[in-house]
Amino acid sequence: MTDDRGTAAASERRRMAQSFLRQSQFIVMALALTVWACGAFVLLVGWALGNAAATHIIADLPAMVPSTAFLFIVASLAILSDLDLARTARRRLQHGASLLIALVAAANLLVMSLSSLSGIDQALFSDMSGLGEDHMSLGTSLSFLLAAVAIARLRERQGADRIFVSSATTGLLVSLLAIVGSAFHVESLYAITVFANMALHTALCFAAAFSALLLLRPARGWMGVLSGRGAGSAAARHIMPTILILPFATCLTVLAALDADYFDYPFGLSLIAIGMVITLTAMSLLDAQKVNRLEENHFAQVRALARRQAMAQAGQASEDNFRELAEALPVAVYQTSSEGLVTYANRQMQELTGHDLDHLLGNDLRDLLKPCPTDYSKCSQTQAVFPGEGQCFIIGEQVIWAVNETRPFHRLEDGDPGMIGTLQDVSENRKALGELRAARDAAQAAAHAKSTFLANMSHEIRTPMNGILGFAELLMESDTDPRRRQYAKLIHDSGKSLVKILNDILDLSKIEAGKLVLREEPFDLGGAITRTAQLMRGAAQHKQIALDLSLDPALPCQVFGDELRLGQILTNLVGNAIKFSDRGSVRIDARCDDRMGTRWLTVTVTDQGIGIDPERLESLFGEFVQDDTGRMRQHGGTGLGLPIARRLAETMGGRLTLDSTPGEGTVAKLEVPVVVAGGSGAVKRRAVA
Repeated sequence: MTDDRGTAAASERRRMAQSFLRQSQFIVMALALTVWACGAFVLLVGWALGNAAATHIIADLPAMVPSTAFLFIVASLAILSDLDLARTARRRLQHGASLLIALVAAANLLVMSLSSLSGIDQALFSDMSGLGEDHMSLGTSLSFLLAAVAIARLRERQGADRIFVSSATTGLLVSLLAIVGSAFHVESLYAITVFANMALHTALCFAAAFSALLLLRPARGWMGVLSGRGAGSAAARHIMPTILILPFATCLTVLAALDADYFDYPFGLSLIAIGMVITLTAMSLLDAQKVNRLEENHFAQVRALARRQAMAQAGQASEDNFRELAEALPVAVYQTSSEGLVTYANRQMQELTGHDLDHLLGNDLRDLLKPCPTDYSKCSQTQAVFPGEGQCFIIGEQVIWAVNETRPFHRLEDGDPGMIGTLQDVSENRKALGELRAARDAAQAAAHAKSTFLANMSHEIRTPMNGILGFAELLMESDTDPRRRQYAKLIHDSGKSLVKILNDILDLSKIEAGKLVLREEPFDLGGAITRTAQLMRGAAQHKQIALDLSLDPALPCQVFGDELRLGQILTNLVGNAIKFSDRGSVRIDARCDDRMGTRWLTVTVTDQGIGIDPERLESLFGEFVQDDTGRMRQHGGTGLGLPIARRLAETMGGRLTLDSTPGEGTVAKLEVPVVVAGGSGAVKRRAVA
């Protein structure tokens, strides 16, 4: 808690010092503009227009002569140039201004010393009305010489410039003494030779100008103490306004009260004494409070230093543990500074780069690990294709593929923001991935060749097959011999089975090649399901199996989709149910429901056939795969129906699943999304038995 207070106090002092420096720029500008405005006002309004009120603030005091007003304008411009102009232009202007001010002040002193004239204004403006005996006094000339020296020293670098500080401080004290003498009507003070005949507004302009010069270089001399960041500087800035204003204001108030006969001089002096005592007491208490805070901050800093030392020791122990762990890791580990220089490398990093630790430390990591150029002959590409494939690097004369992972970290002892990283050589992994990629491409090419072959063969075989079917039908219609008609019928049935197989192979080839296109046209959903049931009714009656159909009354009347492919899926499912059933019934249930704003059609085909082992269900969706039980094999088939049905369902955006129990039967469930055509109207249909 004490550390926080010490840190907060130091931060507050820095903030106050920065605020003082920022405010000093505005104060300098205001003071310089005031001096410029005063000089211009006196020169233009006072002397050019002959307005005595502008040249004299108080009638009994001297006036500001034209040369004095002109030099104030020059001095103020030199001060303002330090805030805005470029360095070269600023130096030239300040050099010219200081030289001009010094020449005019020296000329005035020479005129006063070597001639009967009272000053340079008498020589230059002898015919000017109202000038009279007013002239640039000795004190004014000396003050301008001090101002010229201070302006000339502005060009010097920041530091302990005693000439600048002495000249500016002396000029400020001279102007303040003149102001105090005028304010308190102490003729014995401002009538001294140095201050003789200095106008009040001249003294005020000098005070403003010298204050602005000191604030322009706040780091020089005693101003450096006032603008510093230390606790003493902060205390000085805090009490300085009180020291400057309170005594002066108190004495002026007491003097005004004495002039108004509110009390006598002894009482007035006692008031001044009491005011000073109270002020000094308050200042002492404030200083004591500052010292107490400084002591608290000092003790807080000592404790903070001890804590940092303890943290550094703990950090060293932690770093030792980290390095032991890094040496035991099977990957290369390294640390870098904020500039990218290596500060640590474990044994694996040294082995990977081929350099010892002394060579690695202090070297730029980018010089050790150089990314391969995109046109590098030994690296076809620098970016990984698969996750973990890494990036191509050149290490010396060696080309490797490595995974480089980094993250930022801060060192405990100096807070340097560096990086910690691991480098894992995955060249062998990339080689294996390349072999896998080649094998994948070969498998895809083989699958494509198979699909192309099957599609071509299906087309080539179906043409002569249609001829065989046609001639078989002709034989059945023209030949009256029952035996030959029976042979022709067997030929015709076998041909139809072969055409069905060819159609299945062609559909499978289209699906695998991605060339199967589903039509999107409106059709009667309930009618399509009903027609499928009617087509399969003959096969069910031949095996003396009941075929039941149940349609949900809320089933949409018209939907968009491919009626032919939906019928193909249902025909396959119902056909399998009839084929593998020797008793009982086959039931078709169709219903629609809403899921997340989408209408879904669900058709279940339930039979009471031989059933399938649950472990074999998923394998039945593979091409040319059948259950290997004897009863399954005796029913025949190519093993293409279910794979094609599932592929069609997935192409429609749905799914096809099986649930079966051996000896009890199988449930096939088809779920596909449907889009209602022309509204969601539904018709009530009766179940067809």
